[in-house]
Amino acid sequence: MSGFKREWHDEICRVAAKQGGLTPAPNDFFFLRHGQTELNFRQIVQAQLGVPLNETGQRQAREAAEKLVGRKIRKIIASDSYRAWQTAQAVTARCGWPVQPAPDLRERYWGELIGKSNIGLDWGVTPPGGESLAQFTTRTLKGLVDALKESEILITAHGGTYHVLTAALGIPHRTAQPSNASPMRFARNSCGAWAFEEL
Repeated sequence: MSGFKREWHDEICRVAAKQGGLTPAPNDFFFLRHGQTELNFRQIVQAQLGVPLNETGQRQAREAAEKLVGRKIRKIIASDSYRAWQTAQAVTARCGWPVQPAPDLRERYWGELIGKSNIGLDWGVTPPGGESLAQFTTRTLKGLVDALKESEILITAHGGTYHVLTAALGIPHRTAQPSNASPMRFARNSCGAWAFEEL
């Protein structure tokens, strides 16, 4: 997929602000995009459900778990899409944290574009039979608000979730997707501004 454009980020910001924004209760939390799938590798638009990690993705999930060992986390809140759920299960197998499913954190539903190339995918256009960017943002924001009422949380989800999360937190636009299964720590500074770092 090509880079995530500023205009899409700005639209997410507008929709999130209309919905009341995102004000996490904790001052920090962790985020993990799922490991690689075969469709990621082939640059194909994926269905929300039923897409497993490939061998590389399984290894990435295990490596992510090692990076998360000993972190101040007590629960994983995960998209129930299979690729995110598998990633969360790999982490909990190593770290022992319970996993709670969160259907609102599923990736955007792309309708008739599922199974087609994601090269040049336009997030600003509503796909036939799929979610608009505003619908996706509203749903995802609800999932994030619910998840971040608690502290010591790891959210395991998707690239789209990451874009809603960063926009809603006021983090400046970034073109790149987060890497598959690369854990991030989000933290609020003394001035109330949010930033993140990869572990």
